[in-house]
Amino acid sequence: MSDSLTVMKSTIKRFLSLTNTIAKEQDLERILELVCAETADATFANSTYLYLLSSDEKYLDPKFIKLATQGVIDVTTQPRLPLEDPRLKDDVDTFFIHKQPIYAKEYQDRAYVLKDNETDNLLFIPLIDRNQRVIGALGLGVDEDYHSQVLIEDKEYLETLAAYASVTIETQTMLADQRALLDSFIQVMAGAIDTKSPYTGNHCQRVPVLTEMLTQAAQDCDQGVFAEFSMSQEQWQELHIAAWLHDCGKVTTPEHIIDKSTKLETIYNRIHEVRTRFEVLKRDVEIAVYRVKLDGQLAPEDVEKIRVAHKELDEEFALIADINLGSESLDDQKVASLEAIANRTWQPTINPTLGLSWEELARYSDKDFVPGKPVSLLVDNPSHLVAWEKEPLREARFFLKAGEYQNNQGEIYNLSIRKGTLNREERYIINSHMIETLKMLESLPFPKNMKNVPLLAGSHHEKMNGTGYPLGLKAAELPLPARAMAIADVFEALTSCDRPYKQPKTLSESIRIMSFMVKNQHLDPALFQLFLRSGVYQTYAKRFLRPEQIDEVDLDQYLS
Repeated sequence: MSDSLTVMKSTIKRFLSLTNTIAKEQDLERILELVCAETADATFANSTYLYLLSSDEKYLDPKFIKLATQGVIDVTTQPRLPLEDPRLKDDVDTFFIHKQPIYAKEYQDRAYVLKDNETDNLLFIPLIDRNQRVIGALGLGVDEDYHSQVLIEDKEYLETLAAYASVTIETQTMLADQRALLDSFIQVMAGAIDTKSPYTGNHCQRVPVLTEMLTQAAQDCDQGVFAEFSMSQEQWQELHIAAWLHDCGKVTTPEHIIDKSTKLETIYNRIHEVRTRFEVLKRDVEIAVYRVKLDGQLAPEDVEKIRVAHKELDEEFALIADINLGSESLDDQKVASLEAIANRTWQPTINPTLGLSWEELARYSDKDFVPGKPVSLLVDNPSHLVAWEKEPLREARFFLKAGEYQNNQGEIYNLSIRKGTLNREERYIINSHMIETLKMLESLPFPKNMKNVPLLAGSHHEKMNGTGYPLGLKAAELPLPARAMAIADVFEALTSCDRPYKQPKTLSESIRIMSFMVKNQHLDPALFQLFLRSGVYQTYAKRFLRPEQIDEVDLDQYLS
């Protein structure tokens, strides 16, 4: 009795120790290894096995095999157990329908299971989940001399061990499936954002890659400011999710603003309207002359007058067309020329409110139009002011502030944009995707180990000196991965080949521009130097950039 109590005490202690270890373990493969190791220790097994049911439920797939003489076996070299094999029908019925262990002596002639000794007998115990479904098998191979002891003395303990292992495996598999589902959903959403605007291409998919490359370089660095930096597996998962969702707020941004490639573009490029007005003015010049010479023929000086007037109008429109592109900064001289051109008048005769939707019509006044009354060639009208469809968020914490109107489509107002193609209202809408990103992610019930996802995803437009958006955070308030994401976001945007408003930059051009952003305290200087010194920029370039973009970069001028 004393010996029995001692053995029982040892068994209970071993089982509790195993369950405690498994409870702390998150790696499914490690859990399978622990279960098999305990199975071998508790019996005289020469081999231990763990199989899990395939997704199509037609096979048992080997997940862990260990032989006494060969150690752990590479399961990728081992065959699956085909459950539809007619020779296994009785065993499959016993195992899956009746949920009973099977003790197989007759497997010697089959190549399904690798054994330590050809004379070993195999015992397989079903792994049963909470819903009483068999999800796998725990197996062991023993000598003929010990099979009675296993079947009589160890069977109950092994079944208890299998039951606990089943619940643990089910839980870990469920968590892994949920993580895979979440990751797939996140990537689908990021892909949808990129697909929504063909001009952002694969931005949402490339920024995570570069962010994680740079963060890994910081973790691998064992000197300087990064010597003590490291991240846990949970923090890496948190960064992975945040990086993929860093632009999720763009789902709320209208495509015609994201893709705005000229100053007069809304849903379409309104330069066509302006061109039509110039065509009208050119016809007016001819008509004015023809009216005077109605009964006679045009004199050479009349033809020359028309030619000169046409040439002047063509040059003025060419200037407006060039300004509309927004490819260069607009200087004071061009602004003055634009205002002078705007003072030209033409005479519309058709009411511009005809054919408008009720929403657009609401912006017009009954007195806005008088047939035949001269109007300016370029105008900023009250009808160009678009009220907010939905009042924007005006929380005090946001450094980014919304204007009075959702948009101002005034022609002079837009053509007078000094740099780029976006006016002040459109730039707010573009930038406010960060507010939307924060709000969207803050509304999700992330677990505690992922509480920083909103901050990481929503701060890649913050600047080291606190002048960024949406919160105006400074470097000390930003986690290192967030600062790494800012560098990744800028570098991807500069080198991207799918933006309508610019040509892709070469490596040297991109690094030079980013160096100015570092000097202006927009990007983290230490991370920028690591970005260069570690060669991350080159690794990324070889994978994603065109060959003609990859040129030599003089690192000495940036690393000194």
